Amino acid sequence: MIVRLLKKRLLSPTVLLALLLSALLTAAPAQLSSAQSEELALQIFPGFDGYFREYEWLPVQVQVTNNGDDLVGRLVVRPETSGDGIPNAYSVPVTLPAGARQTIPLLITARSYATQARVELIDDDGVVLAAQSRPIRALQANDRLYVVLNETPSGTLDMTGARFGGGAVQAIWTLDDLPSSAAALQAVDVMLFTDIDTASLSAGQFTALRDWVTAGGHLMVTGGVNWQATGQSLLELLPMIPEASETVTSLAPLGEWLRVADTDALIDENGIVVTTGALAPDARVLLALDDGTPLIVRGELGAGTVDYFTVDPNAEPLRSWDHSAELWYTLQSTRAPAPGWSHGFGNWDQAVRAAEILPGVDALPDMLPVIAFLSLYITLIGPLNYVILKRINRLEWAWGTIPLCIVLFTVLAWSLGYSLRGDTAILNRMAVVQTWVDSDRASVDGIVGVFSPRRLQYTLSTEGDDVLRPVPPVTGTSGLLARGAATSININEGSTFTAEDFAIDASFVSTFTQQGMIDRPQISGSVSITPDEAIPGQMHVRGSVTNNTDFTLRDPVILGRGIGLHLGEDLAPGAISTFDLVLSGEGAAAPSPYVPTNASPYLGFRMAQLAARTETSVMQIIGTERYDTDPMLFALNISSADQELWRQQLLLWSLVDDSYGSTGRGDSIFLAGWADTAPLEVALEGAGWSDQRTTLFLVELETDLQQPDDHVLITGDRMMWSVRDYDGFGALSPVDLNMQPGETVSFRFTPLPDAVLGEVDALSLRLSEMNISSRRVPLYLWDWQAETWEAIEVNREGLTISDPERYLGPENAVQVRLIADEIGGYLRIGRLDIEQSGRF
Repeated sequence: MIVRLLKKRLLSPTVLLALLLSALLTAAPAQLSSAQSEELALQIFPGFDGYFREYEWLPVQVQVTNNGDDLVGRLVVRPETSGDGIPNAYSVPVTLPAGARQTIPLLITARSYATQARVELIDDDGVVLAAQSRPIRALQANDRLYVVLNETPSGTLDMTGARFGGGAVQAIWTLDDLPSSAAALQAVDVMLFTDIDTASLSAGQFTALRDWVTAGGHLMVTGGVNWQATGQSLLELLPMIPEASETVTSLAPLGEWLRVADTDALIDENGIVVTTGALAPDARVLLALDDGTPLIVRGELGAGTVDYFTVDPNAEPLRSWDHSAELWYTLQSTRAPAPGWSHGFGNWDQAVRAAEILPGVDALPDMLPVIAFLSLYITLIGPLNYVILKRINRLEWAWGTIPLCIVLFTVLAWSLGYSLRGDTAILNRMAVVQTWVDSDRASVDGIVGVFSPRRLQYTLSTEGDDVLRPVPPVTGTSGLLARGAATSININEGSTFTAEDFAIDASFVSTFTQQGMIDRPQISGSVSITPDEAIPGQMHVRGSVTNNTDFTLRDPVILGRGIGLHLGEDLAPGAISTFDLVLSGEGAAAPSPYVPTNASPYLGFRMAQLAARTETSVMQIIGTERYDTDPMLFALNISSADQELWRQQLLLWSLVDDSYGSTGRGDSIFLAGWADTAPLEVALEGAGWSDQRTTLFLVELETDLQQPDDHVLITGDRMMWSVRDYDGFGALSPVDLNMQPGETVSFRFTPLPDAVLGEVDALSLRLSEMNISSRRVPLYLWDWQAETWEAIEVNREGLTISDPERYLGPENAVQVRLIADEIGGYLRIGRLDIEQSGRF
């Protein structure tokens, strides 16, 4: 083009020289970047072999090698280069001396349609020195994510055969891949340490692993030949302290426990190494060899589970065994269920709405003063201005008086607005703290809403190891204030997490979520649970709670299996309160493992399944007489007390997922209560600020469950369920079961850990709210002895089997299959329940 312009004599030699110099200067940074990139090596490893869960943290390991000069910069993942599937920018500072090599962790989150993560190394001048992209892929909500840490040269084992109605993926890690942040592990369902040397496990890695388990993770550790190296840095977590080993020739009890026929395949005359040791307090032996040597030992830590398998599953005869998937499935389906509040925030729309509510603070002025101000303005600029100018016979002055009035009223409006709104930001700090009997740590999930009195730029940061990020983008407009919520914010993951230089318009709110662990608050209690001798399945709960903190616990509620009891009076510091309640045994079985009902529609879940989500826990914590579903409450000019109540309810809605009719509390008893405190610290730059604080404490109480010596009924609410096999689309449960033609599903029902009978003399099936006219419903029960499905018919009154031994699997599990085409094609069952009776 320049040549054509020269031919047309439109460019002089002077102008041409200037253009050439400009082009050279512009190209210089790119050439510098290219030169430096040859001296830099950048490799990235998305933590779960590229898989991630939508809006949950994904750890990315970035390996940087610097063969050039000293380097100071930052590693960045940003929407501009990774696509809008990455909703925010995430960065971490880097200082890399010449010749150095570092592996730097970076946490990111992504939407379900994200396809890649591009990490860039950028210097302080904004020049991209090196970059690399890796593909990433979203898991569906009912997919399982397994992480196996293994260093055996023979190759690792495969856990992906253990599926719960969805898919399963597995990531293979070395010890270096284990992050030092518990939040980085929140997407993981099971983590297995097998045949690996844990000696180099750092203190930060151990703390992250412990906190992940405490918050609900499932850790498995194996013994075998390499038992010393594998367990040496994990002893504090193990339910059995390994001390020695012995050699056996048969693991037949494992096959018998799983109720599989080919136990001969578990015999190895060359010898099988079994780890031995001392059981930890409260450990439970799930399975032992014939001589009493433990084979599988289970322990609980907080909301999590730790299983110790005393043999190496990657060694013979287990390596060639065809039923390993059944083992991994059984270990997961027999752990206690999790309460509906223990999975963190999931309904982000409700979280944003809760952040908008600042009790006692009016983001917008009252309507009457605004109307009065506008009326005065219209009167002055119109009729009054005309009357005065006409009286002095100077109507031509209107060209000056009208602009003057406009300017005066603009200045007046700005001054009044500034004085009324001020320049102090307000932080709406809401949190949920969960504590457990056997852990001195407590998990915290928080929401922080930043209300800006005028358009300003802010920087929000945490303290310690807490993680911070903007709430995920909501699907729709949740309120007037939320429309100004900031998006695509840069999260700096330096010594602390910091949201940098984000702008908020006047009277709008930007919302963030914060996670961390704290020392356990001194709120405790103990309960005794005894069966009712007169009413089968009913249980009495008696106990007391104590508040030894320095704050008052407001509106305390005792929460049991399907029931809530308000104590009536606040728990002041040092106060003790007693209670007495009854568990009726009428609720639904709990899902195990957890199946979310608030899954993203991008992930293929049936929207009809949302009907299975109940508000039981929200109603019980708020109180049925105060619970309200009217969204107009906040739109009305309600009192500060009502605003606080509505904020609490929205916070609970954003957190609690009582999946499929069950609260997931099992045989545990909890105390819930509110306090005007903030367990996690934050700092705000950009303006002065004040805050409003509210925190919900959910405290597990120490429980003494007394098992009767005589006959007992295990009701349906003391069972857990999981999907064993499924041929269809979406997600199914035994509650609000809706099947389409061609679909087949089988469920496994397992008693709660404290409800496993030693002798079962009767098995009952109950069906309710069926849509078919037939009096009898055909279904199948799995015969564990014959290893086949047996067809049976259940009438509307149910079915009781008096000799159920062949239908009982590991831990008295029962498997039921339903085929839609055999029951009219379109099948609806309100609830499928399993009950067992016998003796402990």
